[in-house]
Amino acid sequence: KEGNMMLSKQRAETVKDYLVQMHQIDESQLRVAYLGDSQPIVPNTTDANQAINRRVEFRRVDRQ
Repeated sequence: KEGNMMLSKQRAETVKDYLVQMHQIDESQLRVAYLGDSQPIVPNTTDANQAINRRVEFRRVDRQ
């Protein structure tokens, strides 16, 4: 589980860094959450499903 969380963190931070560096998105507009294997979208029972669960999700967050 700890290994999955580390991979999740690395994946999310890499995407964030890419958006900031390559698309000039203000870092303050991005929030990163590391979910590891805590919220799979399909059962994690096959290699194909595990690949589906390796993802980065974007959600719009309105300013407060």
